[in-house]
Amino acid sequence: MNYYLLSVKHTNKRDAFITLWRANECGYTLYQEAAGLYALGHAEAVEKYNNYSAVKVHKDLLTGLWVKDHLENDHGILNTPENWAKFGVLFEM
Repeated sequence: MNYYLLSVKHTNKRDAFITLWRANECGYTLYQEAAGLYALGHAEAVEKYNNYSAVKVHKDLLTGLWVKDHLENDHGILNTPENWAKFGVLFEM
């Protein structure tokens, strides 16, 4: 399992971090430590079923993008247009 799922639908413009799917499609989180990893086929099925409001991203593409949230002591991906563009998503702030 090599793919994280990012949620366009559940990431608000004012959120500091991008929302990630938890394992087994069981909710959402802002942090790597609680996020699920999915197999390619499963990630593609979730993307399609959710009309691509869920975006699969290979875990290697996120290397170097994880930022520590000092309030929670966990790691998230900053919610910026530049980061969304890296994943092929136009996300206007």
